[in-house]
Amino acid sequence: MAVDAQFTLAEEGNEFKALTYQEAVGSLMHLLHTRPELAFAVGKVSQFSSKPRTNHWTAIIRILRYIDSTIAYGIEYRGESGPVKVVEYSDSDFARDQVDRKSTMGYVFLLGGGAIAWSSRKFKSVATSTTEAEYMALGNATKHAIWTQRLLADVRQDPNEKGILVYCDNDSSLRLVRNPGYHSRTKHIDVQYHFIRDEFEKGTVKFEFCPTADMLADGMTKPLPKPAFQDKRTRIGLTNVQRIGIVTEEEC
Repeated sequence: MAVDAQFTLAEEGNEFKALTYQEAVGSLMHLLHTRPELAFAVGKVSQFSSKPRTNHWTAIIRILRYIDSTIAYGIEYRGESGPVKVVEYSDSDFARDQVDRKSTMGYVFLLGGGAIAWSSRKFKSVATSTTEAEYMALGNATKHAIWTQRLLADVRQDPNEKGILVYCDNDSSLRLVRNPGYHSRTKHIDVQYHFIRDEFEKGTVKFEFCPTADMLADGMTKPLPKPAFQDKRTRIGLTNVQRIGIVTEEEC
């Protein structure tokens, strides 16, 4: 697997060749277009491209070994009866980075049982609470939800008559969306994230709570134990395409 619950990277250790490291990271970046489960791990190692250490290179080797063991994996999409429906899962960790305490936000969009868009990236600012981190992640996810809705409208598909459904596993951030006066301590949150209230009121997006166990964007924001990693990988549509007869072994 690409990462696990003990996946941590320190800035200590012997220096590693920066050019070799950057070339490897660049190659891994190309895979992110088709392998969403790699987003967090690749994003993490890319943060050390300027001054890589030997333990960072070890992490890259581990990712490459995982890729080699899952070389035949791809995203499977299944046909759906009725209107096209897009659902999104938005998640965030809180102050997990041991160096600067910045959080990581992530989202994944599903259509036809498979991921069509995903992201894992570090916040530019430090969130001061779990609610703030999740709320900021919802703001980022809402921007892409609007873009996705417009894209599907351009191809004459009505993805969701009542707006794209966004799942979140933090009840406090959902209350903040639905009730602007919910908490006076959130006034410091950058105004750019508060636009999601307007989009919610207009019906562009709608938000629902889901348990953390069902949060499919969980792997975009943090390392997971192997069983959880494999479960969420399957639920976003990644499967061994050889087993379902999409490609032959020679084509891989």
